[in-house]
Amino acid sequence: MGTENENNNWPFIVMLIGRFVFGLGGDILSVCQSTMVSRWFMGKELSLALGIVLSLSWFGNIVCNYTIPPIAEFSSLGIALGVGFCTCIFSLTMATILVIFDKYINKKDKLQGTQEEIAEKVN
Repeated sequence: MGTENENNNWPFIVMLIGRFVFGLGGDILSVCQSTMVSRWFMGKELSLALGIVLSLSWFGNIVCNYTIPPIAEFSSLGIALGVGFCTCIFSLTMATILVIFDKYINKKDKLQGTQEEIAEKVN
């Protein structure tokens, strides 16, 4: 595999484990995004929203492929990985805010539904 010690398979094993974890995360993220979008949109709006979500995820992939190598060449691989790590932390923060916002809206919708049921019973 081009290493100095051909008996050392550790980098290859770490790469396979990382690839496996990355694959699990990507599928789970896709399912979660589709679930949240399908709760917020209906009909033709749903197909557009799902298309935008998928397009943005691929756009992020393309941006990463075109920005990380120049950063690594200009500075170092550690800096490039740090930029990727910071991007992931930003994404995690935004996802957390989205979940909090979604829970708040769900509580508000349930309360509004309860108030509408009471109004129907009164009428």
